[in-house]
Amino acid sequence: MCDIVAAAPVAGAATQLLTSGLGGGLVGGFLATVTMAAVKKYCPTVLNKAIAVVRSLLATARPPDRATVTPVASVLGGWPDAALRTIAAQLGTKAALVRSAREAVCVAFRGNANAAVVAERFFPNASTRHLDGMTGFVRATAESCRAATAAEVNFLSTALMNLVLANTYQGDRDPPAVLISRTSASRTGGGRSQVGASFRMYDKGGIRGCDVLLDYQGRWQRISPGAGCQSAAALVAVGSRYRWAFRASDRPGHASQWVVTGVGTA
Repeated sequence: MCDIVAAAPVAGAATQLLTSGLGGGLVGGFLATVTMAAVKKYCPTVLNKAIAVVRSLLATARPPDRATVTPVASVLGGWPDAALRTIAAQLGTKAALVRSAREAVCVAFRGNANAAVVAERFFPNASTRHLDGMTGFVRATAESCRAATAAEVNFLSTALMNLVLANTYQGDRDPPAVLISRTSASRTGGGRSQVGASFRMYDKGGIRGCDVLLDYQGRWQRISPGAGCQSAAALVAVGSRYRWAFRASDRPGHASQWVVTGVGTA
């Protein structure tokens, strides 16, 4: 990993990390977090370049094309509860706080709440000095929260990387982390069905707005989101196929990548 970051151009390094197998199949925010932690520990002299590589990796952060139901435990392997003491030491806090944070984030995942906002309340001042601890926290949370999907954990990791970079460097230079957390479809009568989607966003500097698109009847249509860009809904014909796309922008105007759901049937 250090050799790739040191030798390759930024975009090439990101591509190699994604395709070399070093990331264990991880993408986006989680691979970015692992990369930063590894560079900080084993090759700190290339840390500045690693930050640029990480920003390139964050561009890959999106849910899978199919419904986001993949459990993460099989990808990450075991993470014993005793490791929370090590994580706490790396974060400069107590194990009890890390345990409470993990439990609160799990509750957020189960309740379709914004897990990134919950995590920030516990670690508001986390910076690059705490990368090892933040990486450990994401892994411990992923292993413990059986209800969490791979897409949700990737969102949490991307959001916490946003937090860490914002707390370390002046100015907001990174786009928001985004997630389409839930989709739904219910028949309303008259051959119509209401389809909906729930969205989650995080940016340390705040969210300015969002864009929502619905792919229906062969074209993308712009849909007005609900208050706070938390959800959107539309009426479609029963039996029709559709998918949602979502992105958010922060206050300086940095836009996230589009995230797109798999195809659903109304």
